[in-house]
Amino acid sequence: MAQLEVETRRQILDVTVALLDAARGSRVRLRDIADAANVAIPTIYYHYADRQSLLAEAQAVRLLGIFDEITDATSPTVNAITAADQDGYVEAVAETREPYWKPDNRESVWRSIEAMVEVRRDPEVFSRVSSVIEDRIRQRVNAVERLQRMGWVTDQVNAGQWVLFYFGAAFGQVFWDLCPGINTVTGVNTAVDWIHSAISPAGVDATHRKERSADV
Repeated sequence: MAQLEVETRRQILDVTVALLDAARGSRVRLRDIADAANVAIPTIYYHYADRQSLLAEAQAVRLLGIFDEITDATSPTVNAITAADQDGYVEAVAETREPYWKPDNRESVWRSIEAMVEVRRDPEVFSRVSSVIEDRIRQRVNAVERLQRMGWVTDQVNAGQWVLFYFGAAFGQVFWDLCPGINTVTGVNTAVDWIHSAISPAGVDATHRKERSADV
């Protein structure tokens, strides 16, 4: 594909992502996309087989972008894993404990929920987007399994369940907004501590000690 065609396709995709994000659930028409991308509708069909194909790719890009916003604070942990620096990894996990659930991320969490609701309305788009998102989540599951093999993460936790629970804890922020009258500070900290007890070797040891003392 020629460079100009690559740029045109990318422009169409970027415009569609932006329009979907701005529409907040309203229908985005091909005419809107064509006008915003400054192309003709036949040009869109040249690059995408149909409207669903374009929307599926755009929704996947949109969701992955939002997920990256939510998990941006985890980049130091990725760097530590790449460098095989276990001490640096444990320190990075401790540093990202609070930022991961910081209030600034709540808008991104709400946007991701809205995007997933939109995706679910179209079974074909949902199916295509699901495969893309699952591939991204699978990468994280594989990373946790690698850490388990390295002995950095307890092998008593199912990697798939742990990763999904981690994402789910972030989505739980919306309930803080919905239930302002309920004091959640202690509960939230306990949940975060529980999650990170599966990551940090020191946390794992502490958790096991508590379990053993409780059995006595």
